Amino acid sequence: MKNTIMLLITFLVLIPIGLTACSANTTEKTLYVGPELVDCVGVAPQKCLLVKENPEDEWSLFYGQIEGFDYEEGYNYKLLVEERVIENPPADAPSIELTLIEVISKTEATTLKNTMWVLESYGEQGDLRDVLEGSEITAVFAGAGGRVSGSAGCNSYFASYEIETNAVSISDIGSTRKFCEGFMEQEGQYLAILADAETFQVQDSQLQIFSSGNKVLIYDAR
Repeated sequence: MKNTIMLLITFLVLIPIGLTACSANTTEKTLYVGPELVDCVGVAPQKCLLVKENPEDEWSLFYGQIEGFDYEEGYNYKLLVEERVIENPPADAPSIELTLIEVISKTEATTLKNTMWVLESYGEQGDLRDVLEGSEITAVFAGAGGRVSGSAGCNSYFASYEIETNAVSISDIGSTRKFCEGFMEQEGQYLAILADAETFQVQDSQLQIFSSGNKVLIYDAR
């Protein structure tokens, strides 16, 4: 009887210790999840979520899964999650686990892909030019990495593109060969900036493509 009582006391003493140890390894946090899966390489090539902890932060790749989270592309998410730190994880295994507590918000997003983008202004940052009246410059990016095409203001153009997180490269640009008086200088400048594209960002219904030489293309979604 005495041994049973001692075992019970020991058990009751250890419970709060165990709970304290568990809670020390877990925290609740807000997590923002982007509207696209992107190519990444962990143990092998895979698709990763884009995540950040604050709206003003840059997107980071998340190689794991969020338990209980049913992800759908094309939406921006704000989540409340539980983060658990894994001590001494196996090789090539994540050091944290995330579990969904609540979807705080889910809003439809305008994304780079499969949106008709209409150029509003272009040129050096701080000295932008509006698109000439009577011309329209557009861009449509098809697929996760494939073809971009549209109107350069006079001629139709087409090119290959690749994206990785917020980096973009555009190559093999070709176009038709019409001549439109008054618009050819603008067209040449647009295609040159597009060919030198380095990064991009989509915010609300606006796309900005940044190139070398401190130049930028600013589009609105149609």
